Parts: sequence; C-alpha cells; structure tokens
Amino acid sequence: MAVNQIGGIVNIDIYSSPVEVAMMVVMANRTKSLDNSLRVYMSTVQMQNKQTAELNEVQRMLNNILSIFGSDESGTIQNITAAKGIDWYVIYQVNVAMKNAGLILFPVSPAGPLDTSWTPYPGGMPLQAIKSQVSAAITNLNNLVTDIGNNQQLTMINLQSTSNKRDEAFNMLTNWLKAVHDSMSRISSNV
Repeated sequence: MAVNQIGGIVNIDIYSSPVEVAMMVVMANRTKSLDNSLRVYMSTVQMQNKQTAELNEVQRMLNNILSIFGSDESGTIQNITAAKGIDWYVIYQVNVAMKNAGLILFPVSPAGPLDTSWTPYPGGMPLQAIKSQVSAAITNLNNLVTDIGNNQQLTMINLQSTSNKRDEAFNMLTNWLKAVHDSMSRISSNV
C-alpha cells in the first residue's frame, strides 16, 4: 500500500489498499477539506464584521457632520464650522476614519483636493463640501453597508451548509468505523 501526504490530504493507492482503509482515508480527507472551507468562511465573516463596524463608525461621524449644517443647504463645511465655532479637527477625524475604511465618498477633482491639510487623501471630505454632498456620501455609505450585509448573509448560508456537510461527513466516518469494528468483532468471536 503506497501512502503519500500532500498539504494535509492523504493520498493512497486504492488498488493495493484494503477497502476499509481506502474508505477511511477518503472520508477523513473529505472532513479535512470541509474543515478548511469552514475556516475560510469564518475568516470572511470576521472580515465583513470588521468592515461593517468601520463603515458604521464613518456613518455615525458623517451624520454628526450633517447635523452641523442644520437648514443651511449652500454653506460649506468650512464656513458653517467657523460660524458655529466647531473645531475642524472633527472633519479631519472623519477623513481619517474614511481613509482607514478605504472609502472614497466625495468627488475627486482633477487638480486634487482644494485643501490638502484637511483632506488627507483623494476622495476624502473637503472643507468645501456642502450639505447635499454629505447627504449623498451617507446614502452611498448606506448602500455599501447593505451590500456587505447581503454578502455576509450569503457567506453565513454557505458556512451553515458547509458545517452541515462536515457534520454529515464526520457521522459517515464514525458510522463506517463502527461498522468495521462490529465486523471485526463478529469475525473474532466466530474464531
């Protein structure tokens, strides 16, 4: 019987192996493969949870910025924050959170941001942003959160399906081993 192990999967020559050994190896390999799939799905769900948390934080910050505008539709963030005595560092924090989340929610001008000291990356919120731009950014962010949620639901369905398949494979392996053990016990009791 030739046995070779590659990447945690055991390969055997099924033509020269007893049926019991071949079946046991096949079932064990299937279980191992399903375990690997489960790990991938779980890490994907964790990544999506982290992404959603980052997006929710940016959304919270943008909603706070939107509340600064009040009923002023045409004023810029720069003018409104100055008029209300709000520190511009709040805007900078929003931009840092958006950059960390990998978001580009505001239009990027061909010449680049108008105020580089407060727009730390292209697509960040410039001080010249108006209320409608902040509202559009929040809408885009809501769409992103919804998309991630939908993808996460599909991932969770795949995770559950793979978990069920893994349990089924493990039960098949256990039942097979019990049947082999029972057969061996009957043979030894007959001798």
